[in-house]
Amino acid sequence: MKRIVLLVGPKGSGKSYIGTELARQFLVRFVRIEAVWQDIQHESATNRNYSWPRET
Repeated sequence: MKRIVLLVGPKGSGKSYIGTELARQFLVRFVRIEAVWQDIQHESATNRNYSWPRET
């Protein structure tokens, strides 16, 4: 089973450091979500019909 772990905290709290260390120690991929979030915000601003897929 795949698991997703989210590291949440204020700016400068060490999320990137912890994520990088976890990725190194557990041989998993660490993805910084800022770029994805910026793409979503840009798409939302340019296309008012954009919305997250809803569960049915």
